[in-house]
Amino acid sequence: MEDRKFMMDAFLANFRSTDNSNEYFSITGRYFGVETIAAALAREIQENGSATLRTDYMLDDMMFNEIAMEVMQILDTTDLYGFHWLGVVWMSDSGV
Repeated sequence: MEDRKFMMDAFLANFRSTDNSNEYFSITGRYFGVETIAAALAREIQENGSATLRTDYMLDDMMFNEIAMEVMQILDTTDLYGFHWLGVVWMSDSGV
């Protein structure tokens, strides 16, 4: 947004980078490789009921489904909700 009243404007320079090292999910410890994100999602869902983490931008529906199946196996449930967009994965055990 072009409105200077938002506090976030003062922090945008903190995320400037030529690689992903300053990307929000990376600096907050919420970025995981495709091969490790399922365990991180399951852990976060167990602790908080939902999880929003990021992985590779190239995540497609087939990879997302494999990750979801792995999370369901770890949590021993078939009641899982979620979606992905540009590598950001949201999952919840309650649909909220």
